[in-house]
Amino acid sequence: MSDKLNPKTSNKTQQKASSPPQIKVEEIIIPVYPKSPSDRISEFESFEGEFGEDEVDKLKKEIKVQIEKHGKNHEIEADYLLELGQSYFNHRRAKLTIENYKEALTIYKSSIGNMNEKVALCSNLLGLAYYAEKQDVLALEHLEDSVEIYRKLKSDIYLIASCNSTMGEIYNSLGQKDIALSHLQIALELFIESRGEESEDVLDVKKMMDGIFENMME
Repeated sequence: MSDKLNPKTSNKTQQKASSPPQIKVEEIIIPVYPKSPSDRISEFESFEGEFGEDEVDKLKKEIKVQIEKHGKNHEIEADYLLELGQSYFNHRRAKLTIENYKEALTIYKSSIGNMNEKVALCSNLLGLAYYAEKQDVLALEHLEDSVEIYRKLKSDIYLIASCNSTMGEIYNSLGQKDIALSHLQIALELFIESRGEESEDVLDVKKMMDGIFENMME
C-alpha cells in the first residue's frame, strides 16, 4: 500500500483533441489506498499545489466534442468524465471529484450495463473519494459494489484485495472490529496470492490486524 491517496494512472501520450481517451481498465488505474484512517485527507479542499486548469479545460472541451459526435450519455463521455474526476481527485477537489465520478458511473450503467469492469472501476474510485471525505457509509456502499462486480467478472484479485483492505479500515474506524478483521483476512489472503508474502501490502494488512487484536485485548 502507498501512503498517498492518489490513484495511479498509466502514462499517456498527448492525445489529439478529436481522439477519445483509450480507457483500458487493466491499464488505466490501480487505485491506491491509505495505510490507516489517520492517513485520510482531513481537509480535502486545502491542497495548494498547481491545479492544472489547462488539463481540466481540455477535458471539458473534449467532453463537449464527444457529446456532439456521439450524443449525450455515451460511454466515451463517461470515459472523459472519469478522467476529469481523476484530475480533480489528484488536486483535492472533493465535490468536483465526486460529481464527475457519479455522473460517469450513471452513464456507464445506462450505456454498457452494470456488470462491467468500467462500472467496477468507477465505483471503486467513487468509494475512495467518499472515504477521503470521511463519508464512510457511502464509501462502503461503492466499494462493496465494486468488489461484487470484480468477483463476478473474475477480475484482478489485487483490486478485490485492496477494496477489502479499505473496507476493513473503515469498519475498524467505526468500531466494528469483527467485520473489519473479516475483510482484512480476505485482503491478506488475496494480497499473498497476488503479490507474495513479503509484499508491502501484506505487511501493512498484518500490521493493521495486529493493531486491532491488541485493541480488542485491552
